[in-house]
Amino acid sequence: MPTDWAESWRDPSCLEDWREEETQQETAQDTAGQGSQTDGKQPCEPHEKCTADRNAPRRRATKTSTCIGTGDPHYTTFDGRKYDFQGTCIYQFAALCSPDPALVPFNVTVENNNRGSKAVSFTKTVTTEVYGEVISMSQEHPQKVKLNGAFVELPFTRKDRFELYQSGVHGFIRTSFGLRVSFDWYSYARVIVPDSYAGATCGLCGNANGDPEDDLTSHDGKRMEDEIRFADSWKVKDVPGCSARCVGDCPTCGEEQKKPYREDAYCGVIGASGGPFRDCHHLVDPEPFLEDCAFDACQYKGRRDVICKAVAAYMIECQSNGAAVGQWRTPSFCGEWGEVFPPRPFLGAAIKEFELNGLAMRSQSAPKLGFLPH
Repeated sequence: MPTDWAESWRDPSCLEDWREEETQQETAQDTAGQGSQTDGKQPCEPHEKCTADRNAPRRRATKTSTCIGTGDPHYTTFDGRKYDFQGTCIYQFAALCSPDPALVPFNVTVENNNRGSKAVSFTKTVTTEVYGEVISMSQEHPQKVKLNGAFVELPFTRKDRFELYQSGVHGFIRTSFGLRVSFDWYSYARVIVPDSYAGATCGLCGNANGDPEDDLTSHDGKRMEDEIRFADSWKVKDVPGCSARCVGDCPTCGEEQKKPYREDAYCGVIGASGGPFRDCHHLVDPEPFLEDCAFDACQYKGRRDVICKAVAAYMIECQSNGAAVGQWRTPSFCGEWGEVFPPRPFLGAAIKEFELNGLAMRSQSAPKLGFLPH
């Protein structure tokens, strides 16, 4: 069986998220302490807690906040606020905006581009500046990462600072202070910050203070209601021909046009009560993801890769929340031949559990470094 086929069933970040969920659950049993923490060998990092179990002290990840941009693009801030923005310039996705000397500065920017439709855009490039170095991942160079303008072989480690690696179809950056940035070289960008950065970030992802009501705060500190004006205030650079929104003859999709794409043959797999995501519905509301998928599919006339990426976005969110996900890819739906043949409805309750998940997670697993939580 071709390797690409096995990889196509993989949640690009299942190993990463599974490890995070496990550690977050176990922190609930942590013993309280004061001052610097240690696991018996060296002090724990700001994004870790040191805990004791039956065998030996262990390091556990603390609470984190996650921001994602997916599709064309649909953003979910650190505090869970959702909005859409189709600007095609370069924008500040997330950055440290606090003078706190205890926090390591970082800045993540995204560049969006149009792909066959002027009405929508997708994330093209994700660039991270940290420790005085520049790390970038771009749609133009799949499965490759640039460090200070030059490609590096993965996995790559800058001792006691960060590591770069690929897991599934995603590229990852993990820093010693708990920042994690990932991109699938197509449209799904994600930033995770530890709770030490709560209230200290700014950009398209908001401030991570736990309150979604103030997430649309512009670059000059004003709270805004207009999503486009808010997002455009975080523009950091122009690129030739870029704009904050579609200009000129812009195609639109009304409710009647989107309706067919909510069916099982397209995006309906996300919300189907007997489908492969049924165990996730009580943890992650499928409706916003279904609507995003239908919107994207409508704009691109049912293009298979657009639909598959939209469904995969819900899968990643489900697994990030510890939900079991059933098999949703088939040879005719987002599988090896899923973008060639016409779509068919999934098999509902007859679909078996995600059989290849274990196989996929064993391949290309992330390296373990001493400064990262185990």
